[in-house]
Amino acid sequence: MPHPGTLTYESFDSERGQLAFEDLGLKPSACRDIPLMDRVLSVFREVTGIEDLAFDKDGDLAVRYGAISICITQLNNRIRLFSGLVIGVEETPALLRKLNQVNHGAHSIRFIWHEDVVYAMLDVPGDPFVPAHLVTAMNQFSEVAEGLAIVLRAELSGHAVIEASGAGTCLQ
Repeated sequence: MPHPGTLTYESFDSERGQLAFEDLGLKPSACRDIPLMDRVLSVFREVTGIEDLAFDKDGDLAVRYGAISICITQLNNRIRLFSGLVIGVEETPALLRKLNQVNHGAHSIRFIWHEDVVYAMLDVPGDPFVPAHLVTAMNQFSEVAEGLAIVLRAELSGHAVIEASGAGTCLQ
């Protein structure tokens, strides 16, 4: 934040009607009028340096991050990060046990199997939208998803969707 004059606020009542607090000496936030996915796109352009990053035909984003490709979509007032991790995996008791074991952990990333593919997904609140939370979620998601893809490939003989990565990649 360059100086206190850049501070803004957002306030609303229980029915989402805007409230004004002129006595604060702050400007109301203008983000309310910008669609959520446009704000997400802006964050991803800034942190990845991909100036021409754009939505696909469905209005979603896809970003190569480290060794995985992450798709970003909006679900109501949430942002969902998801990635296919391993393909060609049959539904077996061993697979389901492994996914249940991993999903039992304390993190918010969830792993599912659907039509021979293991996916990772993470939902991030979109209201209120906090760019730093999205960046943190992306870093956590990519690290955990990439690691699990390698483990599942070794344990279940599937084909990893990931490529070998060099040094760790983090969004700033």
